[in-house]
Amino acid sequence: MFSNVASGIPPPQVPRSLTSIPPLRIGQEQVFNSQTNFLLFTIDRSKAHGSFSDDSLLTVVRTANGLPVGTARYHTLNEDKIDITSNGRCTVVKHDPYHKSRFSYTPTFAPGTTWWWDRPPAGGQGGLRLTDAKKGVGRPIASLAGGILVSEPIGLTEMAMDEILMTAITVQEWRRRKGEEDAQTIEAFSTAMEVAGGGA
Repeated sequence: MFSNVASGIPPPQVPRSLTSIPPLRIGQEQVFNSQTNFLLFTIDRSKAHGSFSDDSLLTVVRTANGLPVGTARYHTLNEDKIDITSNGRCTVVKHDPYHKSRFSYTPTFAPGTTWWWDRPPAGGQGGLRLTDAKKGVGRPIASLAGGILVSEPIGLTEMAMDEILMTAITVQEWRRRKGEEDAQTIEAFSTAMEVAGGGA
């Protein structure tokens, strides 16, 4: 390593893991570092371009550089399917119509696998939990409760975290639109926190 530095060759870049990602507070229009109240992302809504229906598009933009992190497209003809992009990669978040709080998707960085947003098993804390097995019994990856996204320190890269953030925003928005159980509570809490933070 020292010889590389001495010769002017930069050391290899190690992908940043989730251990360095703070809890994120997801509101309707903004995402903050919940510890510092620093604004990290904005959330924009529009009608999907080229759409002959009322499909809507949600775009998440990183405030540090003004570049989009990803999009979520909500379909009017199939409300249980949301197409998302994250850093140019595409996947689909699917809602289980038989379980109102269960969503699944295939991570673009782990093809051939399925991850699940779902309520934790009986006895677990409230909100939703992201795991790599159905019914919340797999390896815990992240949790979403009260608009706060918390990631487990399992060594994923920052791009992987971006995708997890996109799915969390997508799921929370779907639930808000449906007025599902605690979605209104999440919305009110997030909005109040945004006002208290002054949008900064």
